[in-house]
Amino acid sequence: MMRSKVIRSCLPPLVSGIDSVEGSMRLLVEGGLPLVGGILGAGGDIAWPKPTRPGDTLRVGSEVVAITPSKSRSDRGIATVRSRTHNQKNEVVQELTAKLIVPRRV
Repeated sequence: MMRSKVIRSCLPPLVSGIDSVEGSMRLLVEGGLPLVGGILGAGGDIAWPKPTRPGDTLRVGSEVVAITPSKSRSDRGIATVRSRTHNQKNEVVQELTAKLIVPRRV
């Protein structure tokens, strides 16, 4: 499911990467990744290929690109999730690849 947020800002023509992250994370949390039992971040990479500007409407889409069982903890695994934030022109303005420690299904 894609969710949208309009960025409102009194900043100059460009919005900071932190504002983009805040907007994207809010959409991810409110939209909810389909991971049951909570998650814990284990690192990741973030990039801003295009600038975000005041007035942009952002939407975030996420996909699980890998799931790896933990070698040391049988009750956990690592999910690699790629989230892309697009503006109203469908340009990717932020890309986040995160490794998340998640509980394994019994």
